Amino acid sequence: MTGPKAANAASEGLLGRGSMLSSLVAEALAGHTVLLLGPAGIGKSAVLAELAQRFGREGYPCGSVAETGCLRDVTEALARAYPGVCSIRDHQLRRRGLLRRAVMRRPGVLLLDHLRTATPAMKRFLTSLWGTGLGLIFAADIDHSRDRARIRGFALLIASWSCPR
Repeated sequence: MTGPKAANAASEGLLGRGSMLSSLVAEALAGHTVLLLGPAGIGKSAVLAELAQRFGREGYPCGSVAETGCLRDVTEALARAYPGVCSIRDHQLRRRGLLRRAVMRRPGVLLLDHLRTATPAMKRFLTSLWGTGLGLIFAADIDHSRDRARIRGFALLIASWSCPR
């Protein structure tokens, strides 16, 4: 590809994914939750990295984590999105409360890559953020049937967030 089309594709970040990225940006800024599933190596992490750059350039609070396995990962990503809101010396429960209030004042986006598991504590905290305007985009590798089973409970939780309460 050469000429103006190539320049436009390059400026979109990932070749051929401009419309998908635009859709993900719109969903996140609307405060929605998106779960990206697929086999390892198809570019989910590259999509999240591009989204993090876009949100950063546009000045939106955006936290991301490369490996999501526990509540602390989520808390640390939010703390990076809202610097100065809490201190490393704060107790974890206090940190989460301060971060939740910051999200309510100015919604942002949380990008959680390589979702390995969703602990009950992580689910409770993320559920407490539902309705604050925070956009959530998760990515998880689905290579085997056991991966589908691992993610199924989390996908059901995300689906319940999408339904009116």
